[in-house]
Amino acid sequence: MRTLNEVPRRLVIAIGGNAVHPEDISGTSDEQKAVAQQTAEALLPLAELDNELVITHGNGPVVGKIMMRQMLTMSRIPPMSMDICVAHSQGGIGYLLMQAIENVLRAHGTAGTSPAC
Repeated sequence: MRTLNEVPRRLVIAIGGNAVHPEDISGTSDEQKAVAQQTAEALLPLAELDNELVITHGNGPVVGKIMMRQMLTMSRIPPMSMDICVAHSQGGIGYLLMQAIENVLRAHGTAGTSPAC
């Protein structure tokens, strides 16, 4: 088993869609921020390493809720196509994760040590 000092130069972390939007939340902004915060705390040991950390995420549950909102309001607001809903979801999740990661790094005194920060 490798230690944290022996990790590859590039790490790719895939966070599943249900991990960024678990079933037990309704999806409020505060809930999503809390989930992002927990994820950022879990990633902190990897983010502090001298490597390239690439984070990707799924977005199925969030896209589903965007589509549901559209169905409920389609008589007043024209719906977006699926590709735009996916991009909308990806941008929102990416924003929440990046904000949480930056906040966690700052709280631990390591903000600005990564090219992404």
